[in-house]
Amino acid sequence: MSSDLYTVTKHTTAAAFPRARGGTLLTNDRLEIAYLRFSPKSGKSKDPSVINIDLVFSHGTGMNKSIWKYHIDQLYKYAAKVGPSENWKLNRVISIDAVSHGDSALINHGKLGWSYRWEDGAKDVIAVIKAEQLKTGDFVNDANNKTIMVGHSLGASQSLLLSAYEPFLLDTAFAIEPVAFIEESDSEKFTNIIRKMGTMIKDEFESEGALEKYMTKYGFLRNFDPRVLKDVIEDEKYDATGSDGIVKFKTKSSTAQQLATYMTGFYSIPLAMSILPTIRSNVVHVAGKKATWNPPKAVPFIRNTIPKEFVTGIDIEDGEHLVNGERPDEIISEISKCISDRVKLAHKNRDNYPEIKYHGQRDEILTHQWQKMLDGKIEDAIDFTLSKF
Repeated sequence: MSSDLYTVTKHTTAAAFPRARGGTLLTNDRLEIAYLRFSPKSGKSKDPSVINIDLVFSHGTGMNKSIWKYHIDQLYKYAAKVGPSENWKLNRVISIDAVSHGDSALINHGKLGWSYRWEDGAKDVIAVIKAEQLKTGDFVNDANNKTIMVGHSLGASQSLLLSAYEPFLLDTAFAIEPVAFIEESDSEKFTNIIRKMGTMIKDEFESEGALEKYMTKYGFLRNFDPRVLKDVIEDEKYDATGSDGIVKFKTKSSTAQQLATYMTGFYSIPLAMSILPTIRSNVVHVAGKKATWNPPKAVPFIRNTIPKEFVTGIDIEDGEHLVNGERPDEIISEISKCISDRVKLAHKNRDNYPEIKYHGQRDEILTHQWQKMLDGKIEDAIDFTLSKF
C-alpha cells in the first residue's frame, strides 16, 4: 500500500523474556516480534500547540498485522483533514504480529512451544513500544504526545493487561471485543467450540488459489470487508514449496499455534479478570451488540470491574465479534472520535504538567512539587492530569 501521506517499513525486535512454560520449546529460547512502522512523510509536529498522536495496533487470533492496514490508511487521511480547532497530528503508527502469527511465526519457527500465555503477548507489545521509544523517540505520553493502543479480541485483552502492567505507557486502550471474561460453566462450551475449530482451520494448500479460495469462501474471516481481507491474505500466505518440488502454500500461523492461543486462554482470561480492577489509565471498551463469542455477562463485567472513572463503553449496533474486519469504517469512526476526545483533554491538561507550568526549569519544578508533598497534597503532586474528558 503506497501513500502520499506516510511510508511503511518492516521491523523486528526482541520479544519479552522469560516466557511462561510451554511458550517456547526450550526454556531459554529467545523469540522475536515482527511489526510494521508507519511514518508520516511530513514528519512530527514540533508546534507546542499541536498534540502528536501515536497508535499501536494488535490483532486477534488467526489474524496478522495487516488486518489494520486499511484502518491506518483511512486514519492518516482523516488526520490530514483535521481542522486547526482540534490541533493534532497523526504521527507514527505500529502494527504488530504476535510471536506465533504472521511474520513473527516464520522468524520464530522451531522455537514456538505448545502454549501461548496472553500476558506474554501483552509484555511483547510493551517490548515493541519501548524499542520504538529508543529508536524513534516516539510513543511517549507527555504534554504534547499521546499513545493509543487499538486491539481486537486477543489483542484487546492484551491492551487491558498492558494498561494494568504499565499504566503510564498508554494514554488509552481502545479495546474491541476483548476476551476478558469466562465462567467455569463456559469452559466445556468453549472447549467443544475450539475442538470443532481444529477440524476447520486449514494451514496448508496445494496452490495459492486454493489458499485464497479457502480464506475468502470458507475461513472464519470470510465475512470481512474485502478491502481488509485482501491485506490479511496477502500478508498471511507464503510459498512453502520444498526441495522435492512439491508445491505447497501455507498460512504463516499454523493450525496448532492458533489452537494453542485459544486453549491457553483458559489460563490467561482469569488473570485478566483479576487485573481489571487495578487499571488506572483510560479504556474505551467496544462491543458488538450482535456478538456471541464472548459470554453475555462479559460486557457488563468488564465495564463494571474497571474503575468507572477510567472506562467508557461503546456498542456497535449490528457488530459481531469480528466487527473490526467486517465493519471497518464504523470502527475507524469510533477511533477518530476517541482521538478527538483525548486531544481535547490533552489540550485541557497541558498547562497542568510541571514542565510546562514552570517552563522546564528543573529547580522550579522540584521546589513546587515537593512543597505539595510536604503540604500533604500528594495526589495533586503525582496525578496532575485528568484521565477522562
